Amino acid sequence: MAKKLTFKFNDLTLEADEGQSVLQAVLDAGHEIPHYCYHPALSVAGSCRLCAVEVGYPDKAGEIQMTKPLVMSCQTPVRDGMVVLSQTDRVKEHRRSVMELLLINHPLDCPVCDQAGECYLQDYSFRYGQAGGRFEMDDKIKQSLKEVGENILLYSDRCILCTRCVRFTREISGGAELAVVNRGNKAEIDVFPGRGVNDKLAGNVVNACPVGALLDKQFLFKQRVWFLNETESICPRCSRGCNITICHNKGVIWRLIPRRNDRVNGHWICDEGRYGFKFVHADQRLQTCKVNQNGKAKECTPDQALRQALTMLKPYCEDENASKLAVLLSPAATCEEQYLLAQWAREISPDVTLVAGPVFQSENDETFKGGFTISAEKVPNRRGLQKILEHFGGAQLTYEQLQQSVNDGNVEALWIQAGLPWLNWCPSESVENLRKAKVLIVQDILTSALTESADVVLAGAAWAEKCGSFINDQDRLQSFAAALEPPGQTRSDLDLLWNLAKPKESLNIDTFRAEMADALEWR
Repeated sequence: MAKKLTFKFNDLTLEADEGQSVLQAVLDAGHEIPHYCYHPALSVAGSCRLCAVEVGYPDKAGEIQMTKPLVMSCQTPVRDGMVVLSQTDRVKEHRRSVMELLLINHPLDCPVCDQAGECYLQDYSFRYGQAGGRFEMDDKIKQSLKEVGENILLYSDRCILCTRCVRFTREISGGAELAVVNRGNKAEIDVFPGRGVNDKLAGNVVNACPVGALLDKQFLFKQRVWFLNETESICPRCSRGCNITICHNKGVIWRLIPRRNDRVNGHWICDEGRYGFKFVHADQRLQTCKVNQNGKAKECTPDQALRQALTMLKPYCEDENASKLAVLLSPAATCEEQYLLAQWAREISPDVTLVAGPVFQSENDETFKGGFTISAEKVPNRRGLQKILEHFGGAQLTYEQLQQSVNDGNVEALWIQAGLPWLNWCPSESVENLRKAKVLIVQDILTSALTESADVVLAGAAWAEKCGSFINDQDRLQSFAAALEPPGQTRSDLDLLWNLAKPKESLNIDTFRAEMADALEWR
């Protein structure tokens, strides 16, 4: 365990780990020293010069001796007993000078800049800058707009050369596509000739940029950030379980951004997860539940659909026919949804067949230079499903074996929990096999050949529209909250399954999670 050091920051006494920089120690303590180029996941550049402070060290007699020059707090390690001053006249004057320098060539385009509202230049200019500049507008250097990647634009004239993006491509993604070219006041960020920032982590350069230089083309001019609500969530696109923030307004998701968790994804997310929310607002979204009557789909309420499903399944709730009922649990469903559906099936009869839904995966995990890993498993909750199935006696059939059992007539009734809209998990040949069941109940998010073939369709909620928990590939249980209301007459799958499994009880998510944790011995 790192040795703890004590130092004075203005009038406060703070602690730091041995070897930690002054800037990071102050930030960890919840206080501020303004900075641009420093990022906790990147190497120290010390180029912006804004984080300068006055420091002093105790001499042999214990008296504090202040150093004459200002020092950069991002490069200066904490020493036991040192004094750090960030509010002296010298420091304030230095910050004003640095801010004036950085704004010399910066265009006054805040009203049309996508970074407005979350821009360090805006915030620090207000807090630490000066009211007017001494540089003539006509003499500013004007640089052209560049497309440096399929989804990334570079407004070079807004850039302050903090080099965060350059260090990211060298140290985290490993492609080294970005570099500082030219010298002096002609220096600018550019891509290596013939290259583009198009790898699977490319979008993170936008999050790393502290100003409006690097912008996401898919979010450009869509929303002002001060209109956006933010909800903490978990990315469902693979089993890594990256922590994200859903930025939404008026029932629409506008972007996903990474949320720091050093034990899972650090500061980053992959582009597949970043842009993988489009299905939530797809034209193919199921807006209502449906029942098939005389070959025609008829819209109905969730309660009517559940009643119809139970009526059709009634013959298979008898002990002699229970083995002909199969329930497929999805690895994309939350632990709570999986648990409720499996519990309902087991309460009907121990002979009801539990089936593990399909898990799609690439050959290997993909790990980048900085250690960020994209999991080979393209579902969020395979481990949760495995643990829940083990609790209820294990899966009796795989997805492939289920199709064969339906073909052979061993399974006559099916309840399918789907919810994998980003994967073609049920191609046409699989639909043909599953449709041979006498009763087919499907929970899903988008219309598909499977939902068109179902006797009852239960319109489900996307992950962003419900609360729940996933277990990631490190066996870490992570919960998330609902950001949006489900569209139309759809309900969250948890509500649907609660009405199925416990119709006489009111749902209290905290009480239910405690009950589930006790049953599964997860405490």
